[in-house]
Amino acid sequence: MSNQKISEFFPARSGVALFGLIVAGLALVASLSGNPGLTGTTPGLAFVAGGLSLVLASILLPYCGLNRVSKLSLLYLAFVLFGLASLKGSLCIFLTKLALANLIGGLGLYLLVQLCVSGSPGLWRLASSGFASLIAVSNLYAFRLYAQSPQTALKGNFTNPDCYAVVCLLGFFASTGLAVEARSRLSLLWGSSAIVNLLALVLTGSRSALLGVLVGYGLFLLTLGSSRQTQWRSLAVKLFVLPAALSLLMVLSGGSLSLGEKLSRLFRGADSMAVASRVDVLVSGTHTVMRAPLFGSGLGCFHLAYQQDRGLRSSSEDYMNVAHNDYMQLAVEAGIPAALIWICFMVGSLWVAWCSYRSPTPWVAAQLGSVTGMAICSALNPAVPVSGVFYSMAVSLALTAALARLKPVEPRGRLASGLLALVLLVLAAWTVDFGWRCFRVLRMEMLADRLGRVLDWEGESATLQAAINSMPDDPALHLRLAGLSRRAYVFTGKDTWLEIEDSELIKAYRSNPRSLQVLARCARALEERGQLVEARRYWLLAQQYAPYSPQVQRALVANYVRSHKYVSAAKGLADTSKTGVVINDEALGALIFELEQHGKRKAEELLTGLDDTRALKVGLVAARAAVDAQKSELAQRLLALLETRFPNHPELVVLRAQAVGMAGDQVRELKILEKLRRNQEIAANEEVEDRVWQRWAELRVKEKQYDLVTTQLEDYLISHPRRNWARSKLSEIYLAQGRKAESRAALRAGIPYDDNGSIRLQLGDLCVSQGLPELARGYYREALAFSPNRSAVESRLKQLQPEDSDLGDLPGESKP
Repeated sequence: MSNQKISEFFPARSGVALFGLIVAGLALVASLSGNPGLTGTTPGLAFVAGGLSLVLASILLPYCGLNRVSKLSLLYLAFVLFGLASLKGSLCIFLTKLALANLIGGLGLYLLVQLCVSGSPGLWRLASSGFASLIAVSNLYAFRLYAQSPQTALKGNFTNPDCYAVVCLLGFFASTGLAVEARSRLSLLWGSSAIVNLLALVLTGSRSALLGVLVGYGLFLLTLGSSRQTQWRSLAVKLFVLPAALSLLMVLSGGSLSLGEKLSRLFRGADSMAVASRVDVLVSGTHTVMRAPLFGSGLGCFHLAYQQDRGLRSSSEDYMNVAHNDYMQLAVEAGIPAALIWICFMVGSLWVAWCSYRSPTPWVAAQLGSVTGMAICSALNPAVPVSGVFYSMAVSLALTAALARLKPVEPRGRLASGLLALVLLVLAAWTVDFGWRCFRVLRMEMLADRLGRVLDWEGESATLQAAINSMPDDPALHLRLAGLSRRAYVFTGKDTWLEIEDSELIKAYRSNPRSLQVLARCARALEERGQLVEARRYWLLAQQYAPYSPQVQRALVANYVRSHKYVSAAKGLADTSKTGVVINDEALGALIFELEQHGKRKAEELLTGLDDTRALKVGLVAARAAVDAQKSELAQRLLALLETRFPNHPELVVLRAQAVGMAGDQVRELKILEKLRRNQEIAANEEVEDRVWQRWAELRVKEKQYDLVTTQLEDYLISHPRRNWARSKLSEIYLAQGRKAESRAALRAGIPYDDNGSIRLQLGDLCVSQGLPELARGYYREALAFSPNRSAVESRLKQLQPEDSDLGDLPGESKP
C-alpha cells in the first residue's frame, strides 16, 4: 500500500475505527464491574469484551502492519506468553486462568486503541476524551454509592478503595491534559472532570495513589515548563495552584477524610503494619521467587505461594491476598523474566512519551504524569491483578504508545503481522470462551441461590453440578456444592449427601491443594465424623503451607486435644516461634495440669521454654487447677517449680498456703497467711488480697478467735469499704455469739455498696431466721431492683406472704 492509501485508510474506514473504539470502551466499562449500573457488568462479560477487542485488533493488524503499533506491544505479548508458561507450575489452575483472561483482555485493549488512533490525532483526542469521560462519569456514580455509606472510603464497585484510586489517577491525568490543550468552554468542562477525578481519588483514602498523583503531577509541570512555547511555560507556573488547593483541602478536613486519618496514622507511626507488610514482601518474597524463578508459581497464586514464607504479622489473617507491590507479585507468579519484561514495558512507555515530540505538549506531559503515577502505585498497591484497574492501565498505556504513531507510515512485515494476528486470534478465542463460561456459571449460581431459598436441595445440587461441568477446575464451586450437601444431609439424613460432600471436597483439594480454606473444610468435615487422624493430615498440610498462621495452629491443637494427644497439644500451644501470637495460655495451663495429674512430668520442660510473663500466667493456671481439684501434692510440686523462678511471688505464696492447708497443716497455713496480710504487694491485686483475708478469717473463726477477727475485719473495712464479704463474715460471727441486732447492723452497713442485691438478700434471710418477717419483706423488695436472680427473691416473698404483691412502705428499721 502506498503512503497515500495508508493516509486514507482511517478516513475511508472511520466507521471501523469508531466501532473499534466503541468496543474498547465497552470492554473498559465492563472492567469497572461489580454491581449492575453505570459502571459495569460481570467479570465474565468483561473478559468477553476484552477478548472481542483482541479479535478486532487481530483483524486490523494485517491491514496496518506491525509498524502501526509500538514495539512495546511485543513486550506486552511476551509478558502474556510468560503468563501462559506459568500454567505449568501453577498452584491453582483456575486462578491462573482468571489472571490470564485479565492479561489477554488488557492486550486486546492495548492493541486495539493503538491501531485505531495511530495516524490520526483526531481519533487520539477522541479516544482520550472517551476514556476521561468514562472515568469521570464512573466517579459520579461512585459518589452516589459513597453518599449511601460515607463511613467507608470511596471504592465504587471495587472491593478495595486502593484499587479504584488507580483508575481515578488515570482519569485525572487524562482530563488534565485535555483541559490544558482545549479552548474556552471545553477547557472548563475537562477541568471540572479533572477535579471530579481528583476529589474521587482523595475520597478513596489511598496514600499510594496520592503519592503517585503528586510525583506524576510534578513531572507534568516540569514537562510543560521545559516547553519552548511561552504559553505552556506560563501555564505550568499557574497550575502550581492545584497542589496548594489539595494541601489546603487536607488541612481543613483534618481527620474527617479517610485519607487524612490514614496519613496521620502513618506519620505518627501508628500504622506500622502497612509499612512492615510491604517491606516483608520485598524481604521474604525473595525466597518465594527463588522457588520458581523462571516461570513462577502461577498467575493469581501469589497468596498460595507467599503464605509459606510470610513473616510474623497479624493474628487475624491467614495470608496476604496481594503483594501490594505488582513487580514483586509478578516475579512470584510469572517468574523473574516476566517481572523484568513488565518493568521494561513501563520504562519504555515513559521513554516513548518523552521522545514523542521535540517540543513537549500538554498531551505528552499528561501521559508522562499518568505513566509515572501508575508505576508508583504499582509499587505500593495492587493494580495489575485487578481487571478493572488493569484494563484502564492498558488503555492509558496504549494512548501513550500511540503518541509516537500519529503520522502515517508505510506498512511492512505483512507476513509477520499475519502470523501474529493468528496467534492473537487463538488467544482471543480462548478468552471469549472462558469469559462466556464464567458468565454462564454466575447465572447458574444465581439460579442455585433461588432454589436454595425454597429448600430445593436436588434442584440446587443439579444446577451447581451443571456449573461445575462448565468450570470443572473452580474450587469455589466444589466447596459450595460440598456445603450444600452437608446442609441437605442435616435436613434429610440421607447418606448419599455425605458421599457427594466427600467427592466435592476431594475435587476442591485437587483443584487448589494449597488453599487454607479448602484444607480447613476437608479437615472439619472429617472431624465431624470422628476421623481425627485423617483430619490431622490436612491440618498438618495447612501448617506446612502457612507455618505462621495462628488459626491453623489453634485448629491443630484442638485436633490433638480431641485425640487425647495432650503432649503434642501442649507443645503446640507453648511454641510461638512461628506464629508470633499466643493462642491460649489458659488452655496450656489446663493441659499441664492434666499431664502432671496423669504422671507425665512435662511441666518443667514446657514452662522452661516460655518467657517470664507467660510462664507465670500458665503456671498459675495449672497450680490453681491442682488446688481446685484438691490435689495437694501435685499443687505443691507445681508451686515448687514456679517458686524457683519467681521466689516470694504473692499469688504463688497464696496458693502455697492453700496447698499446705489442704494437706492438713493448717497451723503452717495460718503462719503463711499472717505474713501475707502484712505484705504490701498483695494490695495491688484485689482478688488475691480478698482470698488471703477470707482464708485467714475462716481459720481464725474455726479456732473461735472471734474478738481478734472482728477487730481486724472492722479495721480492714475502714480502708476497704466496698468489701461486703467482710461484712458478711462479721455478721456470721455476731450471729454465732448471739448478737442478733449487731449481725443485722453489720450487713446494713454494706447497703450503700450493694450493687447486685446480695447484701439485701442476706439481710432478708437473716430477718426470716430471727423471726422478723416484716423486715425481711422490705429487704426482699429492695433486692428485686438489684438482684439478677429475681426468681429467687420472688419465691422468698411468696413464702412470706403470697397474697401481698404491692411494694408498700419499707420497714422502719433504720438504715445508713
